[in-house]
Amino acid sequence: MIFKEVILSFAAFFYVISRYKIGDLIRFGSVNSMECLGEIIYVHPLYVWMIAKDQSGNHTGRVIHVPNYKFFTEINQRLDLSSQ
Repeated sequence: MIFKEVILSFAAFFYVISRYKIGDLIRFGSVNSMECLGEIIYVHPLYVWMIAKDQSGNHTGRVIHVPNYKFFTEINQRLDLSSQ
């Protein structure tokens, strides 16, 4: 199906906006074959934009966008670096 990822991302949008908010720190098991840690800066019906961070919580300068369907297909978790 050509539009499978678009449909999944739009459906996942409602999941994302109900569980996450701007400023949340998220870790994905894999984005483009790499572990990703980032702070949510914008939620779109198809993508979530995040500022990438290193393991100590410092911004790396990269802005990444993650398709919303990754919230269904990838292991992700909300983190709180202040408690580490």
